[in-house]
Amino acid sequence: MYAISDYRVLAQAAQENVKNPVTTQLLKMSNHVASLTEKRTFQVKFDLPKGVKAKSIRWTYDDKPLSEWKTFEQGDYTGPAFITVSDEKVNNGEFTANVTFDLPYGSTNLAEPRLQAQLFGSLMGTYELAAVADGQVIAQAPVKLTPYESFITYDELKPGIDVVTAQAAEKNDRYIETTSIGKSVEGRDIYFTIVAKNKAIVDKYQKVTHPAMMNNPEQLQEDIKSGTFGDYAVPIWINNIHPNESPGVDAIFNYFKSIALDKSITYNTTLPTGKPSKVSLNVEDALDHVFFLFVYTNNPDGRAHTTRGNANDFDLNRDNSYQTQPETRSVTEQIAKWSPLSFLDLHGFDRGFLIEPATPPHDPNIEYDLMIDNMVEQAKAMGEAGIANTHYDYYHIPYEEHRKSV
Repeated sequence: MYAISDYRVLAQAAQENVKNPVTTQLLKMSNHVASLTEKRTFQVKFDLPKGVKAKSIRWTYDDKPLSEWKTFEQGDYTGPAFITVSDEKVNNGEFTANVTFDLPYGSTNLAEPRLQAQLFGSLMGTYELAAVADGQVIAQAPVKLTPYESFITYDELKPGIDVVTAQAAEKNDRYIETTSIGKSVEGRDIYFTIVAKNKAIVDKYQKVTHPAMMNNPEQLQEDIKSGTFGDYAVPIWINNIHPNESPGVDAIFNYFKSIALDKSITYNTTLPTGKPSKVSLNVEDALDHVFFLFVYTNNPDGRAHTTRGNANDFDLNRDNSYQTQPETRSVTEQIAKWSPLSFLDLHGFDRGFLIEPATPPHDPNIEYDLMIDNMVEQAKAMGEAGIANTHYDYYHIPYEEHRKSV
């Protein structure tokens, strides 16, 4: 129990704290990005204020003690804390420590189990990491907690597109146009970006090439072969339909940056003979023949909530035939408008490297026999490049594997 005199001392100390509040410092850190899929340790330091004892320092993240940031175990966040502090020292008035962000899901693969791709949305964000003593924040700094370095949220997407577009305007004269082609169930924009060498190429395709494709393809083929049609470019559409398979969205955004800004793109591949090879793509030359249509995700609500389905809990990858959802109708309208020569849908979080141009179930009204040869050829080219640039050593094309087993 406290005596009356003790209470007087405590009250006086509290008044002194009010009279002489500690000025909050910027916490100096070796890094400000923590990953859900990579264990990282940051070195932190700040000047220890006079009168503050090092032993009284406590740490919080988003105003919560680090002990409350628990790992996910047995269906809930009940495991040990994944944010810890170690090696706390004071030298010449400078307080230093190591802050470690471990793996909250115990894995570097957010697809184990697949449910975690939905769960990580509850953790990610940018919060203040703070050193606190006697109820006062001594030093703090923002730390972004993200699935991985290149992860981009839905809210960051349009600002990111705008930054790249502005950079391209200063660096080259490529034509870049971003619009909203529709709204999600919850009213979010479905962003659609065109990247071309110039606007004239896009205009010719829309006003001349595409109508000729639809109305008289035989004549168009003859005109192209004879040279009378002149120069033209055709669209390649790059899409994502499962936004909880996050690498698909991020890969599209990163590729958009490359096509918008880079002079060339170089990557490894393997020739049909098995010999390793390197491909260097001159972007300006490529844009003489193709232009790109980017739909970073046609499920904005799913990206915002890190879910597979849209806000109606509908898997849009099962809606292409009947088009019951607003997102599907908006995207299908644009597909009909552009008739892309190649349509690539990027997924992610798969144990194996699946690159499948014709996964069942199939709509019987779609004539796969007219497309499958070119689709498989593209799949093989991308698969060989994929295994040459990643840790994978094999890629799966179930259509081809099934044919070999028949």
